Amino acid sequence: MLLAELVAASQTVAATRSRTAKVAALAECLRRLDTGERREGISYLSGSLPEGRIGIGYAALRNTEVPAALGASLTIELAAAAIAEMARAAGPGSGSRRREILERLLARATAAEQQFLRRLMVGELRQSALEGIMADALAAAADVDGAEVRRALMVSGSLTAAGEAALAGGVEALRRFRLTLFRPLLPMLAGTAPDVAAALQRTGAASVETKYDGARVQVHRSGAEVRVYTRNLREVSANLPGVVAAVAGLPVNSVILDGEVLALRADGRPLPFQVTMSRFGGAADRGAADRGAAERSLRPFFFDCLHLDGDDLIDRPLCERLAALDRACPAELRVPRVVTADPEHAAQYAAEVLAAGHEGVMTKA
Repeated sequence: MLLAELVAASQTVAATRSRTAKVAALAECLRRLDTGERREGISYLSGSLPEGRIGIGYAALRNTEVPAALGASLTIELAAAAIAEMARAAGPGSGSRRREILERLLARATAAEQQFLRRLMVGELRQSALEGIMADALAAAADVDGAEVRRALMVSGSLTAAGEAALAGGVEALRRFRLTLFRPLLPMLAGTAPDVAAALQRTGAASVETKYDGARVQVHRSGAEVRVYTRNLREVSANLPGVVAAVAGLPVNSVILDGEVLALRADGRPLPFQVTMSRFGGAADRGAADRGAAERSLRPFFFDCLHLDGDDLIDRPLCERLAALDRACPAELRVPRVVTADPEHAAQYAAEVLAAGHEGVMTKA
């Protein structure tokens, strides 16, 4: 496929506010990708490079001005090969080597393609092809249920991997994705409702849980090994030795827990979110004494259990996952909750949570 076709789809997505139109444009482009183009095509349409950072920054792009090609001839395959070559460049002279490859690549690109590539390489391809829209587009292109793509995406942590599987093998390929310890899952995200009563209208009987204004964490344990990940799937175990110790002390062999950490005052009320994030993000850079003091005030609270002692729970109802959470964690490590279908009961609980200084409540079916 010509890169120009990908660029045209990206422009269509950026030009419309209609989610349906975005999904349709992306799905049509995805359907036309050849097998060898899918990895890059999915990644590029999502606004990212499979290689991540490739050593090309703003300065290199500013200093690389070449005339644009008059006609479209650059294929996705050729563009991908050049980008991969830039990513592999290393050692003395690698900067010059990358700029030479970049110049050759841009010389083969039209003005629209040049703009697309430049923005793609520095992570600024803001075209509104968000992950949810891309997941729906992949489902439409592969003619599968969107829930199947979203599940594979959550378990694999990779839109590209889930998308390639969907396009290559449909539902059967998507269902091969399995939860793996120490491979973090993408977090499940929430919607909003104007009040608790409106939320309960959607869910029916629900777990109404305290919503802390903290930092999202996912903790994996197998035997004595414990690792902590952020919502962006970055490992931060070294920053949170207290969280590691808490989970290492649980009476389990293996577990995956979803939760938050936050800084608390001596009276148990939460400190501002900025305090939590400063301690969460910088603890690894402090001296041992300072790190210990900061870490002691960062408390973990878990609200979901995705795996327990060899049993994967992500496809189980929330009531079963909460039962597993209660077995695995003592009350002081769990997010407080009430289970109710009564709007007045839920509203009273939400008022108590707000009065305690927390952000609000989560209402989960």
